[in-house]
Parts: sequence; C-alpha cells; structure tokens
Amino acid sequence: MKYTREEKRKFGIFRLVNSFKYSIDGLKYALVHEQNLVIHFIIAFLVVLFGFLFHLELFEWVILLFAIGSVISAELLNSALEATVDLITEEKKKNAKIAKDIGSTSVLLFAIAAAIIGVLIFLPKLIALF
Repeated sequence: MKYTREEKRKFGIFRLVNSFKYSIDGLKYALVHEQNLVIHFIIAFLVVLFGFLFHLELFEWVILLFAIGSVISAELLNSALEATVDLITEEKKKNAKIAKDIGSTSVLLFAIAAAIIGVLIFLPKLIALF
C-alpha cells in the first residue's frame, strides 16, 4: 500500500521524537505553573523513597506506581481542562466553574484512593517495626 505525502507526515521518527518533546514541554510547563502537581511529585518521591526503605514486593510496587501515575495523570488532565475552559471564556460562567470543579474532584478522588493504597501497603510494615 502506498501512502500519500500527507499520510507519510503522520508517521515517522521525527514526528515520534517531536511527540516526546511536546510531552516533556507540557510537563515542564505544568511543574512551573501548577502548584498541586509539584505537591503530587513531592509525595510521589517520598512514597518511592519509603518503598525502597521498606523493600516492597513487586506487586506492591506495581500498585503504588499505578496509583502515582493515576494521580499525576489526573492532575495533568485537570490542568489541561482548566486551560481549555480559560481559553474558551475569561468570564465567570456557571458551566465553566462546574467543569473546573468536576475536574478538580476527579483529582481529589484519585488522590484519596492513592492515599488509602499507601496506608494499606505501608501501615502493616510500620506496625511490624514496633
């Protein structure tokens, strides 16, 4: 099957490399401008540090890394949602507030679930120390 010049531009190493560059640019921007994301990264760093200190099992690592990735991804998606709403309107509108509040709620729910996972994994290890 032959591809047109336009179709060829949709694939290729340069497009792939650029997609990673754009992702890194987005992460850099978010880390500079989104306070909550920085807090999530600090907590994630501490969780990983404690994971090494407590010699977690492979399954525990998988669960924790999934929880960390979920919270950070939710925060990034919420930031993108907020930026999109701000792009559409700078006025205070009820639906804009609803969209932002619901996006924020999704991050909160992921963070609560991740915290519960952390407690379930680390609490028995902390109790075993005493």
